[in-house]
Amino acid sequence: SPSRGLGDVYKRQGAGLGGNGTTIGSSANIVATGIAAARGHPIAFKKYVPIGLSIMVLTVLVANLYLIIMW
Repeated sequence: SPSRGLGDVYKRQGAGLGGNGTTIGSSANIVATGIAAARGHPIAFKKYVPIGLSIMVLTVLVANLYLIIMW
C-alpha cells in the first residue's frame, strides 16, 4: 500500500540522516574527526553534538517536508 511505502521511506531517511547528529553516527563523521585530530584540530564529542544534532534535525525536517509535498 502507498502508506506502507511512505513509512519505509521515512525509516530509511531517518537512518541515513540521523547518523549525522554525532561524531560516531556516520562513517563520514568518523573519518572527518579522525583527519581533524591528526592535523591538530581535535573535535570533542560534547562540542560537536549540539551543532550536529541541530543540523540533523533541520535536514530531517526539510527532507520530511519534501516527502510530504512530493509524495
